[in-house]
Amino acid sequence: MTELSVRPHDHIVAFYDEDADIVDRVVRFVGEGLRADDAAIIIVTPDHRIAIDAGLVARGLDLGALRASGRYVPLDALETLASFMSDGLPDPERFHDVVGSVVRAAASAGTGIRAFGEMVALLWSEGNVAGAIELESTWNELAEQERFVLLCGYPLHTVIERDDLDALTRVCTSHSELVGPGSYERFDPSGGGTSRTFLPVISAVTAARTFAEHTLDSLGVSEIAPDATIVVSELASNAVMHADSAFRLTIERDDAVVRITIDDINDAEPSSPERTMETIGGLGLVLVDGLTSRWGTELLPSGKRVWCEFALS
Repeated sequence: MTELSVRPHDHIVAFYDEDADIVDRVVRFVGEGLRADDAAIIIVTPDHRIAIDAGLVARGLDLGALRASGRYVPLDALETLASFMSDGLPDPERFHDVVGSVVRAAASAGTGIRAFGEMVALLWSEGNVAGAIELESTWNELAEQERFVLLCGYPLHTVIERDDLDALTRVCTSHSELVGPGSYERFDPSGGGTSRTFLPVISAVTAARTFAEHTLDSLGVSEIAPDATIVVSELASNAVMHADSAFRLTIERDDAVVRITIDDINDAEPSSPERTMETIGGLGLVLVDGLTSRWGTELLPSGKRVWCEFALS
């Protein structure tokens, strides 16, 4: 599991595959803080509260004493949300009164503050994406006044199922650090379909390449995989490193051609091979040009599409 580099005022988001993954990450994150005399605030569901408490106790922490001293503050996510939401959006003044007062009290109990919250994930899962994005911004406003490190957690399946590149990218850009799910390191391309949405994290490049290998094999064109997966790596790297965007990879086949497209929300077109050799993924669009039958870009209502084709013999 990737370790977090923690600095004051950090706002970190971790996307996870299974509940056990986020529980383990929070136990590490909170436990390290408590052992360093920091205070900790967790705003979680009841099931996660039970699992996190058990994990901290297993690490030898006395939660009763920590709660009594004000250094460990567990809150219910739904109840806390209800205290400051208004018409589907967080009321900034009420949020600062409710959550801000908790943060200020914790600040007097510890040398620093580590907080974990999944209120944003609950809003997203309910379909209130606008509320989740606004709440991320409201947390950032609080961080301008108070000193704390905040970790947010989103189940990967909920953000991917919505397939909203703009909203997903806005969530990611609300944070100072992104942590991809463990499944990107051991990517399982099963699940059907020839299109998949990926987060703007470096590990997504490897995951996209693996997805392409599996999809090309399922389409009966594995012979083009050596070249096609290089191209996918280059285009995925461009979306992550240069467009700074979540991206959607689609692979389609007809009798004569395999078409690969990557959509992202950045409408700046990549430079042509004549202008630069260093545009995509460090190797350049000239590589894409040399490996494909043809390629190009299209502007979308929000962002762009980079496409390429491989002719089938």
